[in-house]
Amino acid sequence: MHCGVRLLLVPLGVALGCSTPLANRTARTVPVGQIEVSGGADLFGAIYDSGENGDTIPLPPVLPNLELSGRFGVVKDVDLQLRLDTFLYPEVAVGYQFLGSQLDADSVAASVAIGGRFYAVPALGGQFDGNLSVPVMVLVDIPIGPATLTLNSRNIVGILVGQGGSLSVTPGFSAAATFPYGDSPLFLRTEIGANYPILLAGEKNLSANAIAFYGGSIGIGYTFGTPKALDASPPKTPEP
Repeated sequence: MHCGVRLLLVPLGVALGCSTPLANRTARTVPVGQIEVSGGADLFGAIYDSGENGDTIPLPPVLPNLELSGRFGVVKDVDLQLRLDTFLYPEVAVGYQFLGSQLDADSVAASVAIGGRFYAVPALGGQFDGNLSVPVMVLVDIPIGPATLTLNSRNIVGILVGQGGSLSVTPGFSAAATFPYGDSPLFLRTEIGANYPILLAGEKNLSANAIAFYGGSIGIGYTFGTPKALDASPPKTPEP
């Protein structure tokens, strides 16, 4: 499996131990001067590939994973996101918006983002595997009435530290819808996504533990602050 979780790990730990296919962000980055805070619940299912005779075992959906997320503007078109879930797996991501305005929610926007998540999960023999997941994302915002549809190609590079080490590449995709509550800074966001490893390398036979994830989330959020006018020209000094 793409994050090196071992065969005997319970479904809940399996589903939450790997980097989620969900991003909980929009392509439009948060401008300087504002902070977006959101929280919600995720629900996942998984398919376990035994790797021995081609059999797959669908696992039932696990209990919701609660998550908190915060995004804030760093410089023009760039924001920083911090995420933390029930199992205290932190993720940090930096986003750069290269298309569209940060302040115009009625226009198409596109951005790229890269993140990192490190955590340790139980392995056989009472040991722990250290895992580093690096999600690389390309996001597009499409306005649909007052709502925003976010399409995200979330591709994860996974590095297993310890016990021989390994490397995995896992493509994924998610679609999210953000609904503002009138003209207030409050919003509702729902998202669905899935991922599956296609390239595995290293001393471990990770294909024997491959997991395909699919899941969804729903949550609410609030945007604090006022964006700073970074593009504004300084006032001209009147000539005497």
